[in-house]
Amino acid sequence: MINERHEAAMAIAIINRTSKQVYDGIRLSNIDAVEYALAEHPDFEETAESIISYIEQDKDKKLYDQLVYLVDSSHFSKFYKTLKDENLKNELSELMDCLDTLHEYAKQCINEYYKEYPGLVPFFANDEIKDLLDRAVKAGLLDEKYQPMKTTKRYHLKLIAYGIATIKELKTRNKWCHFEKLWNTGCNRLSAIRVPMTKARDVYRVTKLYPEVDYYSFLNTKECVKTFKTSLNKEQVTWLCKMLKANGFLDAKVSTESFLAIMKLLRIPPSPINWTGSLNSLIYFTREMFMELNPSFAHLTANWFTNNNANVNYGTIKTKSSQLNRFPERYDFIPLIDNLILQAKHIEE
Repeated sequence: MINERHEAAMAIAIINRTSKQVYDGIRLSNIDAVEYALAEHPDFEETAESIISYIEQDKDKKLYDQLVYLVDSSHFSKFYKTLKDENLKNELSELMDCLDTLHEYAKQCINEYYKEYPGLVPFFANDEIKDLLDRAVKAGLLDEKYQPMKTTKRYHLKLIAYGIATIKELKTRNKWCHFEKLWNTGCNRLSAIRVPMTKARDVYRVTKLYPEVDYYSFLNTKECVKTFKTSLNKEQVTWLCKMLKANGFLDAKVSTESFLAIMKLLRIPPSPINWTGSLNSLIYFTREMFMELNPSFAHLTANWFTNNNANVNYGTIKTKSSQLNRFPERYDFIPLIDNLILQAKHIEE
């Protein structure tokens, strides 16, 4: 049995070496190197059969794991189609068939070994990772085989992967690659995917699946460092957001999550809020709502609000704020905003 195992290991090593030499020859456009690598090759079909025959008796995971890392025959396909030499073409075809056979067999062995975790790549085949992925399944972001649903965006996958990697304290080398393999992202590296902070509600929907993770630090940018301080709590600000929309001050499309984020009441980076009332009403609201705790409220207003989708100028805020002080009787929105803020402060948690 020991000799047979040694022979199986040697056979795998020969296939591995030959396929890598062929791959290198193709990559360097060196047809002589390809011919040389295949010149004294073993009988690929017979070698594949002998490897499988031994593993069937022993089911040695260390052996069939090696089959997973053999060169993928797809790397040879384009070169194969260009060949004119029929003998060389047949030899390369036999190698490709051998690799496909061994890869498929390895896949069957791995599926059997990890049968309690169908759909998961081996690195994730454990109860803890399964439970964390199941959160995304229940949220409708992944299907029962842990594959993305049609409506799932790539940035959703990045947020899921970051959450799980953080909870499990995965090392840098394992942070993204196994998720990319699980979801077959191809050349779309998860680390390079941008998370659009204009979609705060959608981002929050994913991040709340993993409340033990500090996504704010992960997503934060320099522009997001300083936000409004407020004495109100999340429930009070949620109610205020609803009433500002009802009275036409706040854009109906603004998410509650975005409104909470500009006050750091949600740990997601904020994005600008569109105020649909007058510019004067915006300035009055932010001044009354924030000035006591935010001496630089005018700068923050310019950073975190737009007025009817237009940027707000810091200098204009200072000028109009002075006018509001001098002639408050001219503005009928003042008592309404005062009342809304007052009511919000009296809402109990």
